[in-house]
Amino acid sequence: MSAESELIALLTSASELADINANKVFLNAADERTAVPYVVVSSARDNDKTLEGSTDTVHYTYTIACWGRSATEAEAVADAVEDVIDDANNGVEVLTRTGGFDQDTSMDVSVLLADEWRQA
Repeated sequence: MSAESELIALLTSASELADINANKVFLNAADERTAVPYVVVSSARDNDKTLEGSTDTVHYTYTIACWGRSATEAEAVADAVEDVIDDANNGVEVLTRTGGFDQDTSMDVSVLLADEWRQA
């Protein structure tokens, strides 16, 4: 299972997100008809090479967009996501959080930036 799939499975199965009806978690994008709240996970991968050129570790950076009908709802989803990640203690660490508003959809978003290092 890929690192992204593991994170999505963790979030999808979390009672903290189910309790606020936000256990709809997607990779890269959600269908525009998806009811809010929901979460979209995207990632970047960087292979950390040794001096000999082999991959020693892999660094994943996750962008986790928590969408809601209001800033309060988006922040509640982000709080739940951050709690789930912290409680899992699986090497994923939330680094920053920013908020925003999408005028095209009239939805608010709270975006978490997280990272993880894995052995190759």
